[in-house]
Amino acid sequence: IVREMLNVPPYQVAEAASGREGVRMTRDLQPDVVLLDFRLNDMTGLEVYQRLREDSTTANVPVIVVTSQRLSTDELRGFGTAQSLSKATLTRDTLRAAIQEVVAASRPAEVKR
Repeated sequence: IVREMLNVPPYQVAEAASGREGVRMTRDLQPDVVLLDFRLNDMTGLEVYQRLREDSTTANVPVIVVTSQRLSTDELRGFGTAQSLSKATLTRDTLRAAIQEVVAASRPAEVKR
């Protein structure tokens, strides 16, 4: 669903098959934003998020959690400042707006326009 919503310029989507691969790809590619599902085949989205935050090369990459699962208060707290979006109500416009918001917020003040 997310790939289809972003499969137009200016977006370039790289998709990971597992949490471990996603962490590695984030390190290697240094994307503008990570869209992270909560349920992955090898670890939870929270574990991926924590690994990204612990690594100095990925600590500042913005993360948006996109999930069909309702997250508990503790899970939401674990994601810190990451934004979360529900797949049930996700639209192309809400996804693009969320991406623009987190990318703009992650840039230094002198770069923002």
